[in-house]
Amino acid sequence: MKKTMRFFKTSYLLIFLFGIVTTTFGLNNSSGLEVPGMGELNGQLTDQETHEPVIGATVVLLNNDSSIAKGATSDRSGKFTIKNILPGKYPLQISFIGYERKKMLVEINSMTPTNLNIDMPVSALDLGTVEILGTSSEVFTRTPGAATKLDAKTVELIQPMGTQEILQHVPGVYGFADDGMGNSRINIGIRGLYPRRSSRVLILEDGMPIQPAIYLYPNAYYNPPTERLDEIEVIKSSAAIKYGPQTMGGVINYKTRKPRREFGATAQVVGGTNNYKSTFLSIGGWGTASLHPELQVLYKSADGFRDNNHFDQFNTTLKFNILTRKKSNIYIKANVNYEDAAATYTGLTEYSFATNPTFNPKKYDNFKINRQALDVIYNKEYTSNLISTTKLYMNHFGRDWWKENDVFVEAAAYEENPNDIQPVAWYNEGNLIRVGNGQDNMGVLRDFYVFGVEHSYDYNYNICEHVSSNLEIGGRVHFDRFMDNKKKGFTPDARDGVYYTEDSLGTIDIVGQSYHYETFGLASYVLNKFEINNNLTITPGFRFEGFEQERIDRLHGNVYADKSTFVLLPGLGANYELKKYNLFGGIHRGFTPPSDGTLKVLNFGTGLTEGLDLDAEKSWNTEIGLRRNAKAVSFEVTAFNMDIKNYVAAGRGTVFKNLGKVRYTGIENAIRIAPNYMGKRMKYVPDIHITYTYLYTTVIEGVIQSALSTSDVDISGNKLPYAPKHVYNVGISKEFGCGLSLRADVHHVAGVYTDFENILKPDNRGDQGKIPGYRIYNASASYQISKKFKVFVTGKNLFDNIYIGSRLHSNPRQKIASLSSGILPGSRRQVNIGLKYQL
Repeated sequence: MKKTMRFFKTSYLLIFLFGIVTTTFGLNNSSGLEVPGMGELNGQLTDQETHEPVIGATVVLLNNDSSIAKGATSDRSGKFTIKNILPGKYPLQISFIGYERKKMLVEINSMTPTNLNIDMPVSALDLGTVEILGTSSEVFTRTPGAATKLDAKTVELIQPMGTQEILQHVPGVYGFADDGMGNSRINIGIRGLYPRRSSRVLILEDGMPIQPAIYLYPNAYYNPPTERLDEIEVIKSSAAIKYGPQTMGGVINYKTRKPRREFGATAQVVGGTNNYKSTFLSIGGWGTASLHPELQVLYKSADGFRDNNHFDQFNTTLKFNILTRKKSNIYIKANVNYEDAAATYTGLTEYSFATNPTFNPKKYDNFKINRQALDVIYNKEYTSNLISTTKLYMNHFGRDWWKENDVFVEAAAYEENPNDIQPVAWYNEGNLIRVGNGQDNMGVLRDFYVFGVEHSYDYNYNICEHVSSNLEIGGRVHFDRFMDNKKKGFTPDARDGVYYTEDSLGTIDIVGQSYHYETFGLASYVLNKFEINNNLTITPGFRFEGFEQERIDRLHGNVYADKSTFVLLPGLGANYELKKYNLFGGIHRGFTPPSDGTLKVLNFGTGLTEGLDLDAEKSWNTEIGLRRNAKAVSFEVTAFNMDIKNYVAAGRGTVFKNLGKVRYTGIENAIRIAPNYMGKRMKYVPDIHITYTYLYTTVIEGVIQSALSTSDVDISGNKLPYAPKHVYNVGISKEFGCGLSLRADVHHVAGVYTDFENILKPDNRGDQGKIPGYRIYNASASYQISKKFKVFVTGKNLFDNIYIGSRLHSNPRQKIASLSSGILPGSRRQVNIGLKYQL
């Protein structure tokens, strides 16, 4: 197997290098057919924002069969001329990297030249290389599956505290609370999938993966600050097979603000309750006509919603967008993120939640993140129909988490003297409180090193007069190394420790762990979109994933194990345009890599060798929906079904005894109503925004060890945990001509089971029982004081609803205080006020 894998690696790398070389040194020109005529077309292209000439754009006239009739290139003044054209009407197509592609119909006559002045709208990078849904509303409308884009205006008005908050405005998406304000460690589920650490979702930033290790450990310990975001895109359909390896749940892409083309700066300061402070500075446009730099710096801090819950974050980004005259584009982004948080796994018992939901006794728990990342995107336009893209990403992610070991104490004794810790057994039936033992701690020390290169082609071609086509083909080489270490500290505030101890007789007791993992992955995809009669789109495709996982146990004789996995993931999507409506549907193969590293560090399963022997989880995802994208009323409603087999990673500390089967079925919809476009009488009526998800889940086959007895239990027919039956968000917003904008939302999540046995009754430890549903109210307002200044205010959870956010780090089978965290309370009321200056 190892020889086969080496041959596979070598062959793939050679093919990959050949593709990159041909992109870099390939031919730049293509010739169209010359058709003699007597008309003339003159035009000038200017940047829509700066009004500067657009140099080097490709301008082509098309025949009725979409073949090229004549072509030209804009000169230093942005001007172009096409002569000797037969009189008649022609489709005109203009394209250039960095701008949206323009299409229009022009009429040529023999008497006078046709003159055009055309403004070119800027896009972050052409062909959506930092996007996954495209840059135009037409591309989005024709997406063959469920998709959502939250635009910059929505993100800015809501002013979310973190990405989890704003993502809950997407239908089919829901989140559950973690410790802290949820800036980095988000818990997002899509269409019922288990949400802990968002490990079932592929998360991208500007089209690049940002999870620590996408094959081995895809848990979301880093998310970009919302101050840096421009838009957010979510794909849940067959189009997700273009990305991977996680294709089961969906794809989230954070699109950050692009480098500006003119000199300018932005400064934003925010302050609020819970000692919240945020300062964001951005300056750019000091380069040249072809070099656009941008520097962004962010510092934010807060005390959090619980005692001993403060955090500090520093995030800085340097970007360059380089436009060359050889019809190529280079986008470079370097980012550094540092976080220092008093984060803890110590949640609340039922008694603590009822009497003091802000309680957190852990003064010494500390969570530090250091992340450095470099992303490079290189685009090259061969012709107006062929563009290649090369992406390179590399990053280091380090996270050290020191946590004091927990014990249970009797509530009355602790409240009388909190300095005298008297541990009691977990089965004590009185009122319990979970606290630190005051003696020692454990450091979970993890480092990730990631490198990847992806190369792709995008080619437009015509099969016949009524059938046009777009081919996307690409491949990726990926490598990551994950070092998972644990050390025991001998004081509650220790920041160093030992892997093992040795007594006077030389007996060694291993008290920590040290596992090193490596993954080498090769992936490729092919998608071909057929457009028939300009209203029917059919997109078949497939994705191939091949990867090898290796593990070394450094504390047990450097025991080595490895496993290779190869899988083919097909998909088919369709979209039919019927006047103002689009009917879409699709089916694709979902996939979750069988990561031994994930199983081990999340406490899935019972042994190390189990992870390497597991089969990958696979699913068939189907959906059908209807979409309307209009100014007055737009909506998207989708019915979906997901059948998963080989369901093994059932939850924290839980593993199916057999390879289980589960099913997720539901309906999701998003509606936006803008009465302003319905007539003058409606111009003062606010816009209405509604998202709703109905979810039905069931275990088809599954056997686990019971938490209520010592035997195994058949859980067939049970509901899946953390899969709310109903989730909705209803909002109203209004923009007034005086510069005032208002928005208010109500967010509701139905009650959920927290384990596979569907245990209803909570216990005194707080680690089991159904979570009740909750509802919170948010509001925001902004006012444009002048052209340069804007003031805004936001309120989250305005009525300060106290609710159970999750028991995500608990398992009712793991009853010892340090093994389950108990109740994590949801976010409390937060009111912020801010000032934004734009130069």
